[in-house]
Amino acid sequence: MSSQNQAEEFRAARIGKVTEWIDIIHGEIQDLFLHHYIFWELQKIIENNEKLSTAHNHFFVWIGNSFVYSSSMFVRRQTDSRRDAISFRKLLEELCRPPHLITREDFVNRGAFRGARHLNRVKVPSLEREFDEIAGEGAPYLQRAQIRADIGTLMESARSIEDYANHHIAHYAARPYDFALPTFADLDKCMKVLEELLQKYYFLIKGTRVQDIDVESTFMYDWKEIFAFPWLKDEKERRTEQPSAPNSQ
Repeated sequence: MSSQNQAEEFRAARIGKVTEWIDIIHGEIQDLFLHHYIFWELQKIIENNEKLSTAHNHFFVWIGNSFVYSSSMFVRRQTDSRRDAISFRKLLEELCRPPHLITREDFVNRGAFRGARHLNRVKVPSLEREFDEIAGEGAPYLQRAQIRADIGTLMESARSIEDYANHHIAHYAARPYDFALPTFADLDKCMKVLEELLQKYYFLIKGTRVQDIDVESTFMYDWKEIFAFPWLKDEKERRTEQPSAPNSQ
């Protein structure tokens, strides 16, 4: 096998890898948005119920902690740089390695209609303009400096959340935590960055667009229906269902 063929096979394998990774990352980010949506919808249910909104119950603390811990780990996974990790950071770092994986030629060929020259007279110039908007007018590929800038944006948006996850969730650090605690606003900002980067790189890698993540439209049923009836049976019925004590010999 010639060195050129080996290089082409190596590049094709790397393209296959980042294509697989972007789908996994897409699912991870969708799950983060799902958890975020359900948590805040639950807060609305609690606030709109006088009995619940005035209750001091550890169950509400548990809900809050569960959301904070899970969302922090979702973010931390996307900044993971370990060799065996699949993360947005690792994907962007892979795209920085030579040879270039996101090229104008690949992008146009992926989006063009096969065997339809008359349609491509309109489609190809449109694809060229879209690549211009992302990579720069006439650029043959996405510059590594642009990808590194996106890595910086990702890491900066996730910094406080990642620090918190590392020191209080994934591990319990011995040294005092001297960073500013992340806020819900920090999480919202990070989620927005993740969504924008997902839309950009999904389009560049796969040639199809990912729309703004709309969790509510993904439900095919009324998920709030379970809150429309009591969860506990009445006290008398619960007592009758309790197992009786074994007879003493």
